[in-house]
Amino acid sequence: MASLRYGAHMTIPAVVISLLRDWRLWALLGVAALLSFLYQIQPERQVLRHQQKLLDAFAGKKWDKAGALIAPDFSTRWGQNRESVIEDARGVLQHYFVLDILCEEPVCFVEEKTARITTRIRMAGRGSPVAELVNQRVNELRQPWTFEWVRPGWQTWKWELRRVEQPELTWTAM
Repeated sequence: MASLRYGAHMTIPAVVISLLRDWRLWALLGVAALLSFLYQIQPERQVLRHQQKLLDAFAGKKWDKAGALIAPDFSTRWGQNRESVIEDARGVLQHYFVLDILCEEPVCFVEEKTARITTRIRMAGRGSPVAELVNQRVNELRQPWTFEWVRPGWQTWKWELRRVEQPELTWTAM
């Protein structure tokens, strides 16, 4: 079989090798990588990613991952701290066989080292009758949830959940 020719004197592998030696290609790839990195580390994007990781950790019952995303000084208006919110979530979510926790139309506002996400939470899952009641109660809430995130240090990619608010929700410890 005859080799494919590129132009009069170069085969395709020779063209590829010559492109790899060209500094302009490497510069273009470097600029593309830098732009992608800068896009990914934007504070809003990072906070929204952490929000989704937290909800996925709770839905997947990955308590260590959820705890790692919650600040040591976490609190709610119901008197929960980091340990008690994990314990309470464990008690409620044990009734689910399958669970998805969804953010609907999240709005993120970042100011310095603090961020707020306002969103409606939807729960879709199957489980015991308790799970069905939890789905119904959470999904009928009209007011949005507010999640307050803080950046504990200089890293733009490290955020921790400090506070959760939902004005309609009542909670008593289990």
